[in-house]
Amino acid sequence: MSPSLRKTIAIARETPASSKGSYPGQPTGLTNFSGFLPWKRLGFILEPTYKPIATAVALQARGLRSRAKMCSAQLWLRFRAFFPCGLGREPARRSSSRKRFADRLLVSLLWSIFAGLPTQAGLIKAGRPEPIEAAELQKSSPDSPRFKEGVASLPNVVLLMVDGVRWQEIFHGPDPIIDSSTNESNIFKNIFPRLDKTAFLSGDHKKGDANTVSNKVMLSLPAYQSIMAGKTTDCRNNFCGRIELETLPERIQRELRLKKTAVATIASWSKISVAVEHLKGRTFVNAGLQPILEGVMNSTTLELNKKQGEDLPPWSARKDEYTFSHALNYLKNNKPRFLFISLNDSDEFAHRGEYPKYISTLKGYDEKIKTLLATLDGMGEYGRATSVIITTDHGRGDAENWTHHGSDNPESKYIWIYGRNPLLTDPKQKAKELSTPSRYTHLDIRPTIETLMGLTPIRCDRCGKLIQELIPDPMLH
Repeated sequence: MSPSLRKTIAIARETPASSKGSYPGQPTGLTNFSGFLPWKRLGFILEPTYKPIATAVALQARGLRSRAKMCSAQLWLRFRAFFPCGLGREPARRSSSRKRFADRLLVSLLWSIFAGLPTQAGLIKAGRPEPIEAAELQKSSPDSPRFKEGVASLPNVVLLMVDGVRWQEIFHGPDPIIDSSTNESNIFKNIFPRLDKTAFLSGDHKKGDANTVSNKVMLSLPAYQSIMAGKTTDCRNNFCGRIELETLPERIQRELRLKKTAVATIASWSKISVAVEHLKGRTFVNAGLQPILEGVMNSTTLELNKKQGEDLPPWSARKDEYTFSHALNYLKNNKPRFLFISLNDSDEFAHRGEYPKYISTLKGYDEKIKTLLATLDGMGEYGRATSVIITTDHGRGDAENWTHHGSDNPESKYIWIYGRNPLLTDPKQKAKELSTPSRYTHLDIRPTIETLMGLTPIRCDRCGKLIQELIPDPMLH
């Protein structure tokens, strides 16, 4: 192996995966392949040599053979420039530049073929459909399984997470062991009446419906990172720093070619910002006490920016009151394709052992959920094309241990999941048809959202499965 080839391979191996992106010469229409073709990683090494090869491979895989031949013709011209005598009659002594060209050609060709075509590109011959682009979805007929009659908008998803809310209070009301002064049986009065043909609720551990977190430490940041990555990360505490993998919001923005403000995160806790992006600035993120300064701005935005700085809670986060108001205002004015809302007050009151305030916060969440769903109901086609998923990052301990969560409190691994999809026919009936009670984890949220938005879910050994109650039957096949 020549020294130049060794150097090329070494550089390619050392280049981090996060350097993937759009190469300046990348042909239009190939954005969906930017996840497996090393446009940026090898562009500085292979320069004009590898581009026509990689493009030809991609076009051939997509069935565009005429365009693939054109790229091959371009490649042939470049061969002729370096090998005037033709491939079959190479001169006895090649110049060093020709030798480097041959080395680079070999690396680029092998890389283009083996760098993930069968596993990441979503090719039909690998048994997986191609990712669906926004333009393709817009051209879908009204009979498409992704659309219900009367819903012409593109599919959207709102993910709402409330920090550290136990399944016990969701399904059975206030815990008499913790507070015997209350006799309420239902806190979430606005969720259960909505469990109609478009919504479901899962996670009642007493009925064997045991959904769980996917991380062993049962802490917040590891949970948020695993949800956004679609698999368990190396994060083991709330101080582990920025996620190192492409996240769900980043993939949605990249593959659907959306502007930054169309994929948004609005959170009370500032640490959420390091869970939703591995490259800062790819999507719209507003976390903690940051004022909102992007997207459609109005007087409500400015007023909330002012109030959140004046009305500070006793902990280092923004009050949920302002986070949710910001999110609702953003939803109305920007109509994002994906919106992640993260609320935090419940976990703060729980850690302080203030059970009445914890219960009061849950009642406030119930009202916020009612407001969110009512807002979507009033947003016409956009609302009718928007699915909603609500869950928590972890549970809490039993009885006197209810203030804690983590590996010392194994009960805190249990979570609950609420979902609503306007395209559903009857999730309750679908749940009955499943062979076993639904047991889901945090890892199942990402592939479910990807499927709802027309993307092919990522696949790996420990990646999650679809939450079937939220997926219309035609989309499962």
